[in-house]
Amino acid sequence: AATRRKPEVVRALSTSGLDILFADADVAFVRDPWPLILQRQTWSSSGEQQTCSVQTQPNHLDEDVARNLIEFDESARNPTPGRRYFGRSLCSGLVYFAANSTTAHRLLAFWQRALRSNECGGYQAALEAAAGALAKVAPQALDHGLCALPLQAFPNGMAFKAFGMEQHIASRRSLPPSLAAVHFNYVVGKDEKRRWAK
Repeated sequence: AATRRKPEVVRALSTSGLDILFADADVAFVRDPWPLILQRQTWSSSGEQQTCSVQTQPNHLDEDVARNLIEFDESARNPTPGRRYFGRSLCSGLVYFAANSTTAHRLLAFWQRALRSNECGGYQAALEAAAGALAKVAPQALDHGLCALPLQAFPNGMAFKAFGMEQHIASRRSLPPSLAAVHFNYVVGKDEKRRWAK
């Protein structure tokens, strides 16, 4: 029940002027994540200033969150009432929301609404639905306001294994230089998550 209140609580904190980095309990921070996040909050792309007011961990190995969302929303199997879930776009377990950001507030409002609908199979699917709704009313949000956290710095459990980070740590007994936090969301069971985190 607490996870269903996630967007409500985050929205209240964000509107009070706080930057929020929401992390699930199976996220292990190994370095201060804020320098990387704040560096990406305003960055230059092709000479144009971009603002990443919402930064979310990709839920797969692909950082092209916008393309994956559009692909899913155009799919014939979407939405399936009560079971809407794609899994290749956004991860709700590690997300940054900038304070007083229009994109953040809109996404959180859509997230709350999606959780109350019968089209989503949980808060993860509801976040994907919310981002899809945001893209429809504010397409520029996917280009400017909503960005992926870089997987080399913020890998999910799948990326941690696929990118060879486990082997790097085992062989060199040191952390990859870019690593800030690992989300063990593809590791099943609390004991197994604890073993990987160690």
